[in-house]
Amino acid sequence: MTYSESVLDLPPNRLFKYRSFDLGHESTQPYARDRAIIEDNALWASSPISFNDPFDCIPAFDRSGTTDEHKAFAERWVERKEPYVSGVDRLQNRSLANTFIKTGIGLTDNQCVQLWRDQIKRYGVVCLAERPDDMLMWAYYSDGHRGYCLEFDTSHEPMSQAHRVIYTKERTVFRPLASDRSELMERTTLRKAQFWEHEREWRIISRPVGRLAFPAAALKAVILAAHIRKEDEQAVRSMVARRKPDIALKRAILDQRTFCLSIVPA
Repeated sequence: MTYSESVLDLPPNRLFKYRSFDLGHESTQPYARDRAIIEDNALWASSPISFNDPFDCIPAFDRSGTTDEHKAFAERWVERKEPYVSGVDRLQNRSLANTFIKTGIGLTDNQCVQLWRDQIKRYGVVCLAERPDDMLMWAYYSDGHRGYCLEFDTSHEPMSQAHRVIYTKERTVFRPLASDRSELMERTTLRKAQFWEHEREWRIISRPVGRLAFPAAALKAVILAAHIRKEDEQAVRSMVARRKPDIALKRAILDQRTFCLSIVPA
């Protein structure tokens, strides 16, 4: 599947969000994030630089380019800098621009990564899944089957804006000297390594990082994990009871004969 096909591909009728409980710390009360979702209809779009995969949303860098590309980059660079600097600094910028033209961009791979991370951290990502009964997803993202899973109706925004993640062996390539950077951020945030393919992930990309509201009708159910703690289950039941409109409460249970989960009413 290509990037263009991924963007045009409509999400399934339901998408799911696996979660661990927010048990609080010095600045927040326990279950603060959980209440924000279940009672206040707001997800949290996280910065990609906090993700567990160090390759996630980080492209490969190619610093090659033609003489014309070097010149165009230098001119763009000076144009951005000059309105904010003094006459002496302006001359220094021109000198550095001439160096760019002659020798290329003198950045190491690590410097390129850091500059990219400074850009990508401005974007928020909400990660969603196609299934509510995936044993590995419960283990990875729901505190080892002790959290919960949210069921969303994708006919509502922003769920309707979710895009399928593409899994490949090759990373997106970013050429700093390239003049066309259209869709680069989206291409990068929607591509992951092939070894994550089992997750069948969909992503909502937002800007900035932080609270992402959704209509109350979008949340259809909360699914309790198979090994949820009693106090956490009681907390969820209280949140669901206070919510309007009403939503379903379900439970994941371990099958007695196979390595599978079943989702049943709670």
